[in-house]
Amino acid sequence: VWRHGDDLFATATLPASAEGASDGGFALHPALIDSVLHAVVAGGFIDVQGGQGWMPFSWTGVERTGECGSTVRVRISRTGDTAVSVVVADEHGREVARVGALTFRPASAGQLRAARGGQQQSLYEPAWRPVGQNVPFARRAPWAVIGAKDGPASRLLHGTGGGSVPFHASLDDLVLTGEAPRHIVLSLDDVVPAGTGLLAAVGGTDTHVLGVVQRFLTEEPLAGSTLVVLTRLAVDTGGGERVESLPGASVWGLIRSAQTEHPGRFRLVDIDDEEASWVRLSDVLGLEEDQMALRGGAYVVPRVTAARLPDYLVEPPAAGAHRLGIPDKGTLENLTWVPCPEAEAPLTSGQVRIAVHAAGLNFRDVTIALGLVERTAIDAGLGSEGAGTVLEVADDVTGLVPGDRVTGIFCGAFGPVAVADHRLRVPVPVGWSHAGAASV
Repeated sequence: VWRHGDDLFATATLPASAEGASDGGFALHPALIDSVLHAVVAGGFIDVQGGQGWMPFSWTGVERTGECGSTVRVRISRTGDTAVSVVVADEHGREVARVGALTFRPASAGQLRAARGGQQQSLYEPAWRPVGQNVPFARRAPWAVIGAKDGPASRLLHGTGGGSVPFHASLDDLVLTGEAPRHIVLSLDDVVPAGTGLLAAVGGTDTHVLGVVQRFLTEEPLAGSTLVVLTRLAVDTGGGERVESLPGASVWGLIRSAQTEHPGRFRLVDIDDEEASWVRLSDVLGLEEDQMALRGGAYVVPRVTAARLPDYLVEPPAAGAHRLGIPDKGTLENLTWVPCPEAEAPLTSGQVRIAVHAAGLNFRDVTIALGLVERTAIDAGLGSEGAGTVLEVADDVTGLVPGDRVTGIFCGAFGPVAVADHRLRVPVPVGWSHAGAASV
């Protein structure tokens, strides 16, 4: 980089190995223009003090006039506090492009980390959140209930001023009245078959609700109505409550599908056994929410929020060698650290000690974690393939030395250090990453 008066001059050359440098792949190689633009910082055109960086933001008046080889020369002139103009030439000084104005914008380190997915992971999860106190309720519209007036749905009448709410044994009965209430509440507790096994109850409930949904959609007089499916303790809102209704949970999946196909026609409401919740149930109809739950008289709704990553991390292990394992088979949630003293034991004939950089996740690991297969004599638990760097070799191992990058099969790969038979190790091919090698 050179300075001449108020202008900066810079030159950059691609290495001979750079693809597309001189074979027509690029009229102007992007690595070249990126490199020479660093002259803006090197020449002091942009102040980079205070932990603030600057990134190219807006390009104006860009024009290409020729082809460029593996070397580029540029002249950069200031056109504003955060803007420059750029003239690009080839190694012989012939102009090949120009930029009328390139504007820079400040960027913090935090913004850069978020953009490249560093410390701020773009992971999200559904979470139940309370409805704000200032959320307006719509005027209560006419509503009706499908369910037995002397059955579980009778609790809808308590404390809601619902003495005049009409009850109907089925949707067919409602249609015969010629009425078209704004909301039709289907009480699932009145639908679940009594005296049947759990799986039969799930299947019977799904079949019945599907029939109601299909009939509801075909009735023209009900085109302006909303079918509100009421379940009891069918979803976990994260408040520590128990989930009791497997038929209700299944129906939630069914109605969610219907909601995507017919927006605005279906709503889901789950309620607990607290009397305060049943008292406020009729007010739910005034909230424009497709899915809602009542817990202890409070309204909660599902929202997509940033995942709480620290909650998912396994705590660091205690002192000594450890690897990840699942002592209590049956669920992946039981993943934890288990001691592996063999990783620190003196090497025996033919062994090598490896610093594991990447481990391959095999379907075998899943079957072991879920307790679907019995452990064999050669099975040391999860992690049977990986890649890393040799730390130590036994006296009779001549083909490997500390520092070699190796990959292959070995037990206990889900840990920082593992011991393996050198015959199951091969060098990592040049150009391969540890992750790529571990996955082969």
